[in-house]
Amino acid sequence: MKRFIIIISLIVAITAIFAIKFDPDYFVSKSIIVCFTKTAIGNDTGKIDFTKNEGVVQTGISSFDKLALEYRIVDMQQMHPYVKDPTWNDNGLYLQNTYRLTLASDDNIDEAVEALSNDKNLIYAELEGIVRSKFVPDDPLITQQYVHDVIRSYDAWDYIQGSHNVKVAITDSGVKWNHPDLRGNIWINPAEAPGMTINWDAGTISGGNGIDAGEGGNKIDDLVGWDFYANDNNPIQNYAGNYHGTHVAGCAGAVGNNAIGVVGTSPIVSLIICKGAPDSSPSQGIS
Repeated sequence: MKRFIIIISLIVAITAIFAIKFDPDYFVSKSIIVCFTKTAIGNDTGKIDFTKNEGVVQTGISSFDKLALEYRIVDMQQMHPYVKDPTWNDNGLYLQNTYRLTLASDDNIDEAVEALSNDKNLIYAELEGIVRSKFVPDDPLITQQYVHDVIRSYDAWDYIQGSHNVKVAITDSGVKWNHPDLRGNIWINPAEAPGMTINWDAGTISGGNGIDAGEGGNKIDDLVGWDFYANDNNPIQNYAGNYHGTHVAGCAGAVGNNAIGVVGTSPIVSLIICKGAPDSSPSQGIS
């Protein structure tokens, strides 16, 4: 008997831990969806002629009205008032008996869901999930990027598309960092930026004081990254055949929703360019 009690206690504890709780990112604020029993409503249309007492709904269903007062249910809306066949049901669940309840606040919404779920006059009570339209960038070549479906990029982008505070180093054969679909996500070293100029069309960097700014790395005038092959501050891809680095940069961080080309896994990011390939011959690997 003691072992049985322990098992039951564990089940209850685990259930409590994994119970769905209100989160404004996933659920509609102050909203609970319920389905009344047909017996409680007492008609085929599902219509409840409720009133309000000091701003709280009153339906004449005593158990529900008590909870409405306790949890401040201030409005209710029939979700399916027009059904083709009012006799159709799924084990007693009638569409026309489904209502959206509105609470005065989210303060006790989880407790309200639990209490309503235990009301004998209700079949169920649950939080109302947010139905989202997945964010789809307007980049014209995105339909050719099968990878975004595979890794579920659209689901992720619906919540966040990245941040320029996140830095990703592209250590490869160099990158056409002045490419129109990359330049908006190219990291600019704030420590070296004063007195330096970028010609985005030409892909050149000028200015600088010839002194390391002391931000770390011991590189002089490293405004967008570093060319470790030529040991200079312009890691741009010059040799056409060494396009791998540009390709990788695009996969990681091509600017999203700019109506140009493709979109990277992170449409908003800061790309630091690290080049390890020659300017005038094929790369044999990162040097």
